[in-house]
Amino acid sequence: CALPIFVFDPTQARAAGGTSRQELVLIEAMARIRRYGGLDQRARIRTPLIVALTKADAWASDMQLDLSRRPSAAAGQVGLDAEFLRRTAERAVARFRETAPELIQSISAFSENVLWVPCSALGGDATRVQPQWAEVPFVAALDCAMRAPART
Repeated sequence: CALPIFVFDPTQARAAGGTSRQELVLIEAMARIRRYGGLDQRARIRTPLIVALTKADAWASDMQLDLSRRPSAAAGQVGLDAEFLRRTAERAVARFRETAPELIQSISAFSENVLWVPCSALGGDATRVQPQWAEVPFVAALDCAMRAPART
């Protein structure tokens, strides 16, 4: 079960009306996924799409997002705390609906099931690297794949 992960840098989003390079990459990726999947170019995919919202160290505090808490499932359970991840993502996406509305709308129109994941490879100052949720997009993909119905 292959799940698409789109890496989006919100700090590089253009104001409404402009098109950034990452938007062009997204448009091309969506077209290819639909084409190779034999879908109409306007069809929504059913496969979950994971959007890694990078550089969260630069913008998360503005939204009062606390990435120090891991989105891991409760003790004795496997996977992620989906509800915690959903609530965190909703707060981030609400902000980006203002700064990158066309991109958010395109992504939402592309997939029926979008999982937005804030993450940071550095966690702030490059002199003291402390990644925040850097592994979560990949773990979320594994979590979705584990929960997907088996194909025969």
